Amino acid sequence: MRRCSQTRTHHCIPECETSHRDNPIPEEPQEPRLRKVSFTAPRPLSSTSLSTSPNQTSSSASDSESPTTPEDPEFSNPFGSDANDAKFLAPLSPKSGHKSPTSHHRRKGSTVLISSNDKDVRRILGDGVGTTMVEKVCCGGGCCFLSSETAPKWDRESHRQVKRPENEAYQSLRLELGLLGLETELTNLAAVPEQTITLESIPSTEQSMEVEETYKSPPRFVQPHPPYNVYPAKLLNARELTKPGAEKRTYHFDLDVTDYPKESGNVDFVVGGAVGICAPNSDELVDEIFDILGVPRFVRDKPVKLRTTQGRWPTIWGEEMARELITTRRALLKWCADVQSYPPTKSLLRLLGEHAEDENERQILLYLSSAQGQASFCDLRTGPHITLAQLLNAFPSSKPPLELLFSTLNQLMPRFYSLSQDPQSAPHHGSPEQKRVIEVAVSIHETPNWRGGPRTGTGSGFLERMARQLISAKQEEGPIEGLMDGVGHPAADRLDIRIPMFRGLMANPLAREFVSDGPMLLIGAGVGIAPFRGFVQKRLKSANCANKVWVLQGVRDALLDELYSGEWGVDEEKVKKVVQSRRGTGRYVQEEVRHQADLVWFVINALDGRVFVCGSSKGMGEGVEEALVDVAMDKGTLNAEEARAFWEGKKKAGQYVAYVFSGPTTFAHLPQAKCLTDPSQPFDIAILGAPFDTATSYRPGARFGPRAIRHASSRQIPFRAFNPRRGLNPYDSPFKVLDCADIPISPFSNKVALKQMTSAFGTLYAREPAMKFSQGDGASSWFPHPKILTLGGDHSIALPALRALNAVYGGPVAVLHFDAHLDTWHPGRYPSGWDPGNAETAFNHGSMFWMASGEGLILNGSSAHAGLRTRLSGLADWEDDDRQGFLRISADDIDDLGTRGIIDAILERMGTEVPVYLSLDIDVLDPGLCPGTGTPEPGGWTSREVIRILRGLEDLNVVGADIVEVAPAYDGVGEQTSLVAAQIGFEIITSWVSRGLKDMEKAGKKGSKAEIKDEL
Repeated sequence: MRRCSQTRTHHCIPECETSHRDNPIPEEPQEPRLRKVSFTAPRPLSSTSLSTSPNQTSSSASDSESPTTPEDPEFSNPFGSDANDAKFLAPLSPKSGHKSPTSHHRRKGSTVLISSNDKDVRRILGDGVGTTMVEKVCCGGGCCFLSSETAPKWDRESHRQVKRPENEAYQSLRLELGLLGLETELTNLAAVPEQTITLESIPSTEQSMEVEETYKSPPRFVQPHPPYNVYPAKLLNARELTKPGAEKRTYHFDLDVTDYPKESGNVDFVVGGAVGICAPNSDELVDEIFDILGVPRFVRDKPVKLRTTQGRWPTIWGEEMARELITTRRALLKWCADVQSYPPTKSLLRLLGEHAEDENERQILLYLSSAQGQASFCDLRTGPHITLAQLLNAFPSSKPPLELLFSTLNQLMPRFYSLSQDPQSAPHHGSPEQKRVIEVAVSIHETPNWRGGPRTGTGSGFLERMARQLISAKQEEGPIEGLMDGVGHPAADRLDIRIPMFRGLMANPLAREFVSDGPMLLIGAGVGIAPFRGFVQKRLKSANCANKVWVLQGVRDALLDELYSGEWGVDEEKVKKVVQSRRGTGRYVQEEVRHQADLVWFVINALDGRVFVCGSSKGMGEGVEEALVDVAMDKGTLNAEEARAFWEGKKKAGQYVAYVFSGPTTFAHLPQAKCLTDPSQPFDIAILGAPFDTATSYRPGARFGPRAIRHASSRQIPFRAFNPRRGLNPYDSPFKVLDCADIPISPFSNKVALKQMTSAFGTLYAREPAMKFSQGDGASSWFPHPKILTLGGDHSIALPALRALNAVYGGPVAVLHFDAHLDTWHPGRYPSGWDPGNAETAFNHGSMFWMASGEGLILNGSSAHAGLRTRLSGLADWEDDDRQGFLRISADDIDDLGTRGIIDAILERMGTEVPVYLSLDIDVLDPGLCPGTGTPEPGGWTSREVIRILRGLEDLNVVGADIVEVAPAYDGVGEQTSLVAAQIGFEIITSWVSRGLKDMEKAGKKGSKAEIKDEL
């Protein structure tokens, strides 16, 4: 038998009496686990920490939000003696006042923090010559510096510093205003929000019209999915599952759905399904906002006529149209306006500023919505959570009309919760009337309140208030003899508490892959274990299945946090194992997975065996996945790559299902690797983030584009990504698609950043593809190197990508450039007067193709622009563009040519064999559809038109691509720009896979002669 070799990345499965094939039932260890504490000496920074994750989390036992990174003991030379370890990081100056290399103080960090605000930077840099470039850069931590044309101008004699409001709410915002004065000129302010809503008094002739009761349920026009209305389910019972002292409070709810209306399509509540809860804003919060705005009490509940000019509001998913409804101000603020779930937008701040009577408050609010206040605005959005009431208290002189607030605020959306039982089982045994009951478990979400203490979320806070109301009433009346589980208690009838809900039209992945037979292992943590209770109940309805289901439940402390103890309907000691991280030996659920390696291996290799993972704990999903890889390596005698491929195969077959709503956010939930520092991870198509935006000429913020696009791609799931227009699932093909995290990029020096990106692209493009073809026509010419889809970042990232492609392909490539702007501008044509002879200042997001052409990176005569509609400095701009060999297709051309004509013009220009770099600036789309970009230009194409054109260009030989200039700070509340970018990424990947499969077929490969391993 092969013996396990413990390595830094692989944990051997322990061989003990609780881990062997003859006894797969989880058992308690007979001896306490001994833990050794050791101290390691500081080590030089390794290259293994250099590829940053899009949403990095700590792997330690701490729940801290701060990621852990390798120790950096040598500030003056953080890379040690090996220069290769440092090629992706910016060199750091030793003149920052830090301790010498001989100091015993150790700090953790992959970069050295030299400042935390604008004052620190000024103290370090002073006002001397040579700091212009640094002052133009946003450091990424909030101390954004503006270019000279937008920086506040002031002189000492005329300057009148703004006076900060002296109240607790304003102080909690922690705004950095710098030298903002009342006389400061502010530019590029966000537009005043358009008023789309009016509230009118009802004429005397219509006074008899009744207004529906909205105390317990929302108005009928708040429809989840027309024509069905929100159903007021009666709360039969509520109880707290956790004990006092638990870190998170969790409640159980029994809801009466006996009379829930039948829907078409034989839709019903199913195990693993979900319900939507239409939770209102609390009455206390609603009245507080009314009081601040000065809305008289006698008009709050008075019927009014609501008129809207556009959109879905105040419905949830209704048609976009004008509406006329009879309602009340209270009903709208309580049920239809989200006043605490979203960070403030510039539109909201501009609205508050326009209606602020105090000149100081007005200037601060307008500053936050201007170009000069961009850094402070970013801090405000990314800092502590801020509510509308907090803003109104912070700026008490601002009292905008309610209609304008409704026109600006987001729609209050439903919250979804998974069922914690099998709703198809027999009626609740505690209900004397045999009512049909559904059960849910809800953990309470809390964030710090600016008044002190915690503040609960809208949905979980509402449910907790209802639960506490019923629990208190039951405690006052005392227990009822013979009543089981508290269901049917007279207090429930007397209070008649209603929960506005509707049946969700989705089920979690566990439900879709559920089978009635075959062994099943359920691994969960926190409230994520609740849906498993329903699966266990359903399995027990099948004969002889009691010995085929096992549960591993991770909790902090079983005495406080364990959910549904004794309520699984089985002999829990035999089938359920509770793992405690804060009590006893302190074991995490992923450690128990390794401990129960034989059980895991038995289940996953059995006929119809299923391993389900569900949880909300920080880092739980990644930890369990690594543990499963360890199991496959030890029990299957596989190496790390083969073990990961094994679990990927099981995932595609539906035998391994992970439903973890935490951990790193990857593109389309794809597997992620730090490809820059881990060459053992091969790929055919990589998604790579380039969080860089310090070469912008107008509005920064695209550095947050990779994160936003990945988040928006969450609707794409690899096992449910079949593209009907092409008849394939791009994530389920012979080609390996991998999220390669982000390039670590310096925010302090464009020169250093350009070197980092060039080195990173060169490293990845030079890798061998995972799918290795035999030599021959078609396939060998299609994948000589991997494809990389880069998520920007501003558009300047195209230059280092083109340099890398030139190196690996041995010559220039054609560029297909979707953009509103030329981006072939001579740097000297910028009005800021940049020195065209200085390579560092020439590098910007409007001149990178000019630089690339000068370096011989672009094929002259084979490249094309598409979607142009920019203003020019003169006809000389076109002359420069002509010399660089671009075909220009304007946005207006689509009216004459149509999408088919645009496609034909591009194909005629480029052919199907020339290597092409596809570069798509999101501002090619109209800002009315995609406002989240730094340089918006009205009159652009629609997302449907762009996607249609891309689909028609599938036969192009695209060797690399990017999607750039997504700046989420300017996006709409629905994140529409990021959603479009994610869909475009999906279409590009689909086209890559489709052409690859076509070329394989042409070459007669069809996978038979390729070096493809059976993942199963």
